[in-house]
Amino acid sequence: MEAPLFVIVSGAPGSGKTTLATQLAAHMRLLHVPRDEFFWGMTYTANAHINRGAEGINTFYDVLRSLGEKGVSLVTDGTIYKGISEPDITGKLAPIARLVNVHCRAENVNQRFYNREVARYGQATDELEEHLKHLDKIYADTAEPLQLDCPVLEVDTNGIYNPSLAEIAEWIGDRNSELSKRAAYRGKRTQ
Repeated sequence: MEAPLFVIVSGAPGSGKTTLATQLAAHMRLLHVPRDEFFWGMTYTANAHINRGAEGINTFYDVLRSLGEKGVSLVTDGTIYKGISEPDITGKLAPIARLVNVHCRAENVNQRFYNREVARYGQATDELEEHLKHLDKIYADTAEPLQLDCPVLEVDTNGIYNPSLAEIAEWIGDRNSELSKRAAYRGKRTQ
């Protein structure tokens, strides 16, 4: 069986990762696995906040790996951290899937995040203000693409996508074909 395609949509919080990933998955007719929704599902089950680092991250990557082992191509999004997330992705996902990284860039990401949360909950909270301080601390680790040894496309998500959704999907399709040919060539060389 050929390895599935995993489209990893990354970027700083508030850069539009989930919105782009949702549209991209629908456009390409792929499964969308948003990390935040995954964590909310775990929180709902536990009826309490979960420790994303201790409980959520490994489970998330285990689920993605399981889907990949069954041949499911997908789009996933989440805040992934330079210098921290690479081992999980390269160790757990790269061996079983063809990876491409679509990285979102936007201006005023903290303000976008703030506006989204206020719209979602109807008001600003002390917890939101604390979270914004956390976002300032992690910005440098999330604003640049990770070093994943896979094709990377940077997308401007300020308003209209640049490149467009159709162009992003075409780029992914082209990279998928290239990665598939490379894997077939490597397979022939090792036989």
